[in-house]
Amino acid sequence: MKINVNEIIDLMPERNNFKLQFNDLIQDIKQNGLIEPIVFNQRKELLAGRRRLKALKELGVVELEETKHFVIRETKDKLHDFDIFLSENIKRQDLTDVETGRFLNQRKVLYEELHPETKQGQAQAIGMNKKLKHNVTAQSAPTFINETAKQYGKSERWVSEKIQAIKILEEEPELEKLESAKKIIRTYNKEKQRKELEKTKIQQPTGTFDVIVIDPPWEYGDQYDDKGNRGTVDYPTMTQEQLKQIKLPTKKDCVLWLWVTNGFIKDAYELLEEWGFEAKSFMTWNKVNMGTGRWLRNVTEHCILAIKGKPFFDNKTYTTLLTEKRTGHSIKPESFYTMVDKICAGRKLDYFARKPREDWEVYGDEVI
Repeated sequence: MKINVNEIIDLMPERNNFKLQFNDLIQDIKQNGLIEPIVFNQRKELLAGRRRLKALKELGVVELEETKHFVIRETKDKLHDFDIFLSENIKRQDLTDVETGRFLNQRKVLYEELHPETKQGQAQAIGMNKKLKHNVTAQSAPTFINETAKQYGKSERWVSEKIQAIKILEEEPELEKLESAKKIIRTYNKEKQRKELEKTKIQQPTGTFDVIVIDPPWEYGDQYDDKGNRGTVDYPTMTQEQLKQIKLPTKKDCVLWLWVTNGFIKDAYELLEEWGFEAKSFMTWNKVNMGTGRWLRNVTEHCILAIKGKPFFDNKTYTTLLTEKRTGHSIKPESFYTMVDKICAGRKLDYFARKPREDWEVYGDEVI
């Protein structure tokens, strides 16, 4: 069986970063022939071998012979055809993150044509978009993410990261020059922080307080990878030295509840010393649902109870363990505030708060 080289249909869009290294390939085909044939389906739609097809055209080949130049792959549907193409490119790392993201979005359309039920239900925020606060439509439901990750042997985070980068480019197309999904997400996140801070006018707390809860914006760094390590956070962070310079509006007698994650316990005690507080106890919050972590997966967060002077404190029931499911990144459990209200008295301040709270004064750029 023979076909004309121009009968092959390339359905893939042109790529800005398509590296066609013809010289070596052409010389190799001249000397050894086409060792690996191109692949297309029954409709003559190209599935694999775009470079080889281009090289054959450059060599002036007009007719392609079956087996020698091409093989026909019988496929089930358009999604199957697309997976053959994309799998080859992903495995050979021929695509940039932006190109991969766009192809994954194309796959999403094909996937949903075959599985329309994945469009139904509530839209969910997936992976890093929770940190970005960037809404993702029902088209990115976990069913698609899970299936795609398994199809290409990648993590769900790897898939969702690429899709999130493309969603961001719809809003900020100039970021495409960064090419890397990580850089696009990180740059978008930082710029969003800057814009929010510029338009937000935070009222400094006035007076002094008997009780202060503080959740410092620890500087985790912005390293991120697709193995599940912590990425960028969605709020401005502060260095340890910057945190030490905070002048807490405390009364002479004051109770301080200092929230701290596993990696910053040493830093937390340094802050207490700098702020003039004495640690008295250590409470652990069991979040029930496992989170991220480089060594051990996190399911806990901690709060150090510290005092200065002789503040009011009346507790006969609460222990060093608090169990409540997490509800969102950095959002503390409601049972914690119920506990503080019951055992502490006086004027209360939630420092670096994320939302208003009845009978408390709050301070933070995320309070709405």
